[in-house]
Amino acid sequence: MLKNFYNKKYLSIALHALGALVFLILLAALYFRFEVLSLAVSDFFDILRPVLIALVLSYFCNPLMNLGERYVFGWLDRFPRFPKSGKRIFSILLTYLLILMIVAGVLLLTIPEIVNNYESLIKNLTDFVLIGVEWADGILDLANIDSIAELVVSNSDRLLSVAAEFLTEGIVSTLGFVFSFVLAAVLSFFMLLYKESWTSGLKRAVMAVLPRKWYAELHDTLIFANRTFGRYLLGSVFDSVLVGLECFLLLTIFGVPYAALVSVVVGITNIIPYFGPFIGSIPSFFIILTEDVFKAFLFLLLILVIQQIDGNIINPRIVGKTTNINSMWVILAITVIGGWLGILGMVIAIPLFSVIYMLVRRLVNGRLDRLGLTTETDAYATSFSVSQYRRLQKAAQAEERKSAKAANRRKEEDPK
Repeated sequence: MLKNFYNKKYLSIALHALGALVFLILLAALYFRFEVLSLAVSDFFDILRPVLIALVLSYFCNPLMNLGERYVFGWLDRFPRFPKSGKRIFSILLTYLLILMIVAGVLLLTIPEIVNNYESLIKNLTDFVLIGVEWADGILDLANIDSIAELVVSNSDRLLSVAAEFLTEGIVSTLGFVFSFVLAAVLSFFMLLYKESWTSGLKRAVMAVLPRKWYAELHDTLIFANRTFGRYLLGSVFDSVLVGLECFLLLTIFGVPYAALVSVVVGITNIIPYFGPFIGSIPSFFIILTEDVFKAFLFLLLILVIQQIDGNIINPRIVGKTTNINSMWVILAITVIGGWLGILGMVIAIPLFSVIYMLVRRLVNGRLDRLGLTTETDAYATSFSVSQYRRLQKAAQAEERKSAKAANRRKEEDPK
């Protein structure tokens, strides 16, 4: 018995030591071979890009598909001989058609304006650039540095090679994205068609591998993440559409040039919280500035009004308190996750951080409960020392012993 105890004890120590050693080795490998590992991870995600795009596309199409099955093609259930998958196929095709109609509507709204104002836009941008070049030449002359024209001529070969390389990479990336998106659309079709089948198989495999308690925790976390991401992203998309329509209406009323193009840019970038309005407004301001200085500053005033209406009235009613995190954590999440994942990270930063925050909060509250401490945040607002912690712990332990003695006494007095 004693030998088995010591064996278990030493085995536990050995396993913890082995785990720590493996962790240190992984950290060292990550530090010394970071570029190789990051390149391997990048290549891995490039291979999985169509699958990831298909998952995202399926996630956004799923609510529309469900609505189509329930309200548009629900009457097909009256025909028993009609294939059950037919209603699902029609709903998926209708969802894709709606998405294509929205994209086509945006293109039809912006492309004619770009084509009709192409010459004036290029001329205004050229004049704007020439003014900037003259201003920069004046600054360089004051600093006794060669003018921009001389710098361009002296480095023309390098600039041409960089431009050619940039153009080639842009074409290759565009073609690769188009191919990935077409393949992702086909994959998402089958993902939606056999949604119940492959999700059930995935649950079955996870349940076979994980302990029941871990599976329950994972299941609850995924339900929370699905609810958070779904409400937030769909609400943000709908809110951005309303902002784009408001912007187009006001810019058209006040005669601001490039109203359609600017409204599309403002609406798309509004999906990014906090920083989105600035990201969309700055290039739009300079585009309008090439046509009319007064209208450019009027545009900034109108955007300020639109953002105030959206931030105080529209957005809270559409998105609501889905994430339930304060502004400090929101800005921190956008900065960190956006710096890690780019534009996509800025879009999903808030719901992703909300899920992480929920997990950390659950772990902290569970640990405090086991220690017999309160989980109320306000209780820790004042200074909290080790001696206070020990006193609270002793008080909690004494309360538990008192409750246990009272329970035992009740059992002795009333055996039934």
